[in-house]
Amino acid sequence: MAQSGAPARAVQLADVDFQLASRVPRAFTRRGWWFELKYDGYRILAERRGDQVRLRYRGGSDPSAQFPEVVEALRALPSGDFILDGEVVVEDADGKPSFSLLQGRAQRARPARGAPPATYWTFDLLSAEGHDLRGLPLARRRELLRLLTREGGRVRCVEPVETEGEAFYEAVKQMGLEGIVAKRADAAHHAGRGVDWQKVVIHQVGDFAVVGHTRDLTSLALATWDGDAFAFAGRVGSGLAAREASRVERELAEHRRATPPCRGAPRDRDLLWVDPTLVAEVRYKEWDREGSPRAPVFCRFRDDRRPDQCLPPWRTEERSVSFVNLEKIWWPEDRFTKGDLIRYYQAIAPWMLPYLRDRPLMLTRFPDGIHAESFFQKQSGPHVPSWVRTVQMEGDEGPIRQFVCDDVETLAFLVNLGTIPFHLWSARVSDLEHPDWCILDLDPKTAPFEHVITLALSARALCEALELPHFIKTSGSSGLHVLVPLGRQLDHAGAISFGQVLAEALVQQHPDIATTERVVRARRSKVYVDYLQNGRGKLLVAPYSARPLPGAPVSMPLRWQEVGPGLHPRKFTALDAPARMERLGKDPFLGVLGEAPDLVGVLSRLTAYLERRGTLTAPVGGPTRSGRWGSRSSSSGARPASPAGAGRLPRAPGRRRRPAR
Repeated sequence: MAQSGAPARAVQLADVDFQLASRVPRAFTRRGWWFELKYDGYRILAERRGDQVRLRYRGGSDPSAQFPEVVEALRALPSGDFILDGEVVVEDADGKPSFSLLQGRAQRARPARGAPPATYWTFDLLSAEGHDLRGLPLARRRELLRLLTREGGRVRCVEPVETEGEAFYEAVKQMGLEGIVAKRADAAHHAGRGVDWQKVVIHQVGDFAVVGHTRDLTSLALATWDGDAFAFAGRVGSGLAAREASRVERELAEHRRATPPCRGAPRDRDLLWVDPTLVAEVRYKEWDREGSPRAPVFCRFRDDRRPDQCLPPWRTEERSVSFVNLEKIWWPEDRFTKGDLIRYYQAIAPWMLPYLRDRPLMLTRFPDGIHAESFFQKQSGPHVPSWVRTVQMEGDEGPIRQFVCDDVETLAFLVNLGTIPFHLWSARVSDLEHPDWCILDLDPKTAPFEHVITLALSARALCEALELPHFIKTSGSSGLHVLVPLGRQLDHAGAISFGQVLAEALVQQHPDIATTERVVRARRSKVYVDYLQNGRGKLLVAPYSARPLPGAPVSMPLRWQEVGPGLHPRKFTALDAPARMERLGKDPFLGVLGEAPDLVGVLSRLTAYLERRGTLTAPVGGPTRSGRWGSRSSSSGARPASPAGAGRLPRAPGRRRRPAR
């Protein structure tokens, strides 16, 4: 089976995670979308390597022994190397998926004689014959999947309904089935929950850990996992048949305990508490966060889920974002939509999130696209889901609560608000006074970009002479950002002082093209080497952040060998950035978060460097125990001088100058 256009890179089952669907309130009809039945089965990844076949639930366990006919059917396919995604289903006499029959199979170590057979309905081919197919469009992956499964049998390829989602949903509803899943036919595979797959369900359904039961086993006590502990979530009795209760009675008795295993449990003498080992699927009408599910009905026990996977709906859909206006065009020149931007951020999230995590953010929102009205937002405001992290800060006019983006769901939520670029602090919420980096912002304004490149390479040479780690990225707009990791050894005032030493050294080397003059008119078309962006509360456009400019450019981390002729600050865009990072594999910028240079050693080398160049007119400051960049002179009290001989290093705006030590 040929995989035209697929990159040759072997993929293991451990490398692959499930792509999940976001929940949307209603079905839709749209070109370019496929609509499939939401099967009432067990979601399973299947891998074959030669004669070895492995199955994997979302919970991580391998149910191969329960479904040997599926294993044999996979072993019979005309390829000895693949990874599939799909659902194992057992059908009733009418050909409808039957979860009760499926569960009966899953609950036995081996299938009983005469047990109804299972079918693996597969809808995605993620890897084949040493090729990683996840970057291909779904339509191409499905085409290859049809070739692989054309013989039918117990492994079958799902055939979608194209475009007509509303009509398909109504037909599924009339049949009494679970719902439908909509998928973009031109989308690559992205692990986790995103907007390329969307599900419309007939009922509200959730998974709950069983933490207790009534003495007569007519009702179960339920709980959900909140990340730290189980929380009581009410009781369910309706729908719990005597046969189901009888089946789990022994397991419940074996895990009996004297006290509730969850928070918020009622004092109910009729309830017997148990350790959470079972998972119950429950259908309900609605669930107010302050209460319990309304009108709950027991559906079944879930053998493919773990109790700690039973999250409440506000933490699962589940961390759900109600996406709106996905087809609205935000970049008219490029026909690039809001949905395209959300897909970009979800694709780039593995590389971008390390820079966003644990940092206060400022959003710039463009609800109607890059050419329409926009506004800045620091204050998170009302109506923020509980799973979106915020942190209270001191603003110019009192306390404000700012967003913090720790995960891909929050990233999608913020883009859904209309956010295009993300600007972040250099310090973390856990230590707001000590930044992770010092930045030199090379801002050309009217200067030619070739001068920016010259200064960036000079900054590299300077840092190499100082044995100082250094990293570079495009701004995505007009300049370049050179960052030096500090390892939180300086406070913001110290970072400004350290930045000025480096900036003035560059200006001294290139006085004809560089300046630290803040007044634009006085720069005379020179590149502004801005070190004041190191002040407390100053913001940096996040690596990989999109910019509201034609072409959808992004702020892209660079390898130093890429800094030269042909580089442009808008060279990399939201269209090609994820593919670039897949090719690179390793983020060339990531060291800015973790490296901690020996600043005392840097001071010694910096002094020698400036003396060699004949630009040192007074002792250079260095890192102090308090985190400042202070004087390293003797007891004479001389203040540290800049390399250009200005006589002083700057202090942070609004702070008193400390006496020299």
